[in-house]
Amino acid sequence: MQLDSLFIFGTKISSTIPTEIGNLQSLKKLYLYDNLLTGATPTEIGQLSLLQEINLSGNQLTSLPAEIGLLEDLVSFSFARTVMNGATIPEVIWDLTNLITIDIEGSGFGGTLSANIGNLTNLIGIRAARNS
Repeated sequence: MQLDSLFIFGTKISSTIPTEIGNLQSLKKLYLYDNLLTGATPTEIGQLSLLQEINLSGNQLTSLPAEIGLLEDLVSFSFARTVMNGATIPEVIWDLTNLITIDIEGSGFGGTLSANIGNLTNLIGIRAARNS
């Protein structure tokens, strides 16, 4: 049996997200919210080609790699309450046409919302209040 869901939330684990996360290639759900995870979100996250839901909210993550755009099956994306310090949302997010919900509330993302949001024809909700 292969791991298809990983839920580690509210534990206050203080670490970076290990690059080995990319080895969990059967993951469909990744919930690592409300911990004390720090640093860059590893590029290896893009290796999780079956991933449908990702929630990295409530951590001290400082970047979101362009490899997030490789997650073509992603339907739910949450990166709320992080510390992006004005970094812009990677343009590849707007190519994830299966996305249904996006939550970046309080993430500190800056810039303007891309006109490419129109690519997300399945989107039913976006929460982006209190950014930068």
